[in-house]
Amino acid sequence: MINAEQLKQYHRQLALYCLQSVGEPLTAAEVAELMQTTALNSMHADQCWQRIDAGKAAGTLKALFNAGSVLEAPPVRNARQGRDQARWAQNPDSERAELPECPGEAPQATVAQPGLPEVLAPSIGADPYSHMSRTQLVALVTAQDELDALLNRFTGELAEWKQRTRVALAVLE
Repeated sequence: MINAEQLKQYHRQLALYCLQSVGEPLTAAEVAELMQTTALNSMHADQCWQRIDAGKAAGTLKALFNAGSVLEAPPVRNARQGRDQARWAQNPDSERAELPECPGEAPQATVAQPGLPEVLAPSIGADPYSHMSRTQLVALVTAQDELDALLNRFTGELAEWKQRTRVALAVLE
């Protein structure tokens, strides 16, 4: 279980990292989406990314603004809501932010492979799908099967098109 203070610090570091990685001003909603995606892709605990929304991101950005790590950029007009939305950018004077480690978890050991950068060592018995329900697993397998079928069809159509093109070019020569 991650305590609230660790999670708050993690969200601040993650918001800084996301703003820095994009390099342009973002709205709180855009920062929230980027924070979720980054944490999810980094395989951080569900608690790190599940409750991030635009409101939480806005609060985090305001706290970072008060600390001087973030600057307020010119607002952007939201036509749907009929009002301006604040945008935020990283303060160029602040130090470079790194992707934060998931709080409450020990970092995994790294393994050096010749000619390759260090990679994370898989945990023994670790199941990357353990957090998914049976319904989600079936949907994942079904989607993969459909994707494979589409890819095979596309590859076949591409081969047919190449053959027709070769024949057409041969006739023109």
